[in-house]
Amino acid sequence: MLVVELRHIKKAFGKRLVLNGIDLSLEKGQTLVIIGCSGIGKSVTLKHIIGLLDPDEGEVLVFGERMSYQPEKIRNRLRLKIGMVFQNGALFDFLTVYDNVGFVLKEKYGWKEDKVKERVMWALDLVGMIGSEDKYPSELSGGMRKRVAIARALVYEPELMLYDEPTAGLDPIRSDMINRLILKLKSMGRSAIVVTHDLNSAYTVADRICMLHNGRFITDGTPEEIRNSDNPIVRQFIEGRAEGPIAL
Repeated sequence: MLVVELRHIKKAFGKRLVLNGIDLSLEKGQTLVIIGCSGIGKSVTLKHIIGLLDPDEGEVLVFGERMSYQPEKIRNRLRLKIGMVFQNGALFDFLTVYDNVGFVLKEKYGWKEDKVKERVMWALDLVGMIGSEDKYPSELSGGMRKRVAIARALVYEPELMLYDEPTAGLDPIRSDMINRLILKLKSMGRSAIVVTHDLNSAYTVADRICMLHNGRFITDGTPEEIRNSDNPIVRQFIEGRAEGPIAL
């Protein structure tokens, strides 16, 4: 079963063409990692999948249903199957950890407090954040905020997890904690797409790795295949010589 299918997606912002006819598929239970330079369109791809952006051309299918160009009622129904972890965590600074994680359950589902508490504590336990319920995001380290963001994304048990740079700005120890958490959720049957420029993370969590370059995916393979790729653009990226636009 295909959880996500992108069909010839094109997207431009003004005169800047970001996605130039990309095709992508994700099977149930699989973890796909998208790599590429900063500003290349990786996050834009995720926003198409969750329906925050519509393509200029092409079609986005999620769980076999069209996400693109749908009314918000249909998008919201599909989004209930998707958990999104944004790059900066996107936590509400004015809410405690508990209220951040339980926000969707209260505001969108209208759950009663006893049920919310049970599910929030389940999610916090899963990410190793029990004991932080009464803290505010400003009191947490970067790695802790990322774990809370993951708890908030999975609290309603979505079938698909989307991670936008989950290890960005973290030291190796905290990055490893996030990687192990992604693998833990994978073992629970979650499908996932991870956007990252962190190759150690990509090699650790991925079943497949795709590289986005100049609006297209230029490679799609296992971590070992990517590591040993003889594509000069891929080699330039994985050898750390790709801070800016990669030479063709």
